[in-house]
Amino acid sequence: HTYFITVRDDPADGDLNASTDLNGRVLVRCGVLTSEGASLEVTAILGATPMPALAADGNVAFSGSPQILGACGGAHANGNIHASGGGPIISTQATATGSATGTWRLPDGSPAPVLGFQPEVVIPDLNPMDYCVGADFRLLSTGGATDGAGMLVAVPPGWSYNPGTQLWTLNGPSSTDGTYCVEGNVYVGGSTGSAAVPRRMSILATKSVMIEGTPYLVADHEDGILVMAGGDVYLAGNPSAGALSYQGMVYAAAQCTGTGNATMFGQLLCA
Repeated sequence: HTYFITVRDDPADGDLNASTDLNGRVLVRCGVLTSEGASLEVTAILGATPMPALAADGNVAFSGSPQILGACGGAHANGNIHASGGGPIISTQATATGSATGTWRLPDGSPAPVLGFQPEVVIPDLNPMDYCVGADFRLLSTGGATDGAGMLVAVPPGWSYNPGTQLWTLNGPSSTDGTYCVEGNVYVGGSTGSAAVPRRMSILATKSVMIEGTPYLVADHEDGILVMAGGDVYLAGNPSAGALSYQGMVYAAAQCTGTGNATMFGQLLCA
């Protein structure tokens, strides 16, 4: 048989150019012509709904004056969302499947859309261990370490293990770039990386991850994952003004907390 596949812009895009896309949707035509002369064509519009910068499968509470900026600079809760005090600055909107309350402002100072009783944003259930293929280091629950091929190696500089709390700790600047697949909890503190040269490091942990101090981290994982935890994620930090603390996607299978003055370029998903 002979098969034909074309990918073009969808008609609703409105730019009158079939080769450029503005709305993240494309028109796909798949056709087949059999050797007997029969033919069939299937047409579908495919696209992805971009998730907001912060999405949680539960309630979300904001305090202080956080800023959620960028083309996808929004916040959503599969539950209730609330902002206390002066309220966040948000580029798009705040939404929730339940109630949405508080003061929210657009970057120009005008009121931002705050919409309750909206459709659910499905946050996938991800297993950090599924993303460990190609990891540079595996930090084991025994306190030892292997490389990506499973060969025993020395524990990378700066890391230590407490078997009682199943906690791997990285304190201070001594560290090695790479993707770390960790059995247990992770704590990262002190000064990791610098504003000029961020530490290129991804952490995939079976349990919870806590990062504070003065972190400057950029994702090493090929999928842009900075942190993926099978438990909770706690992010803090007080970087230099204008510097990025976190660059990449952060995912928690459980709960999330963000505090301090850290700036993140990426996405925070709390399942």
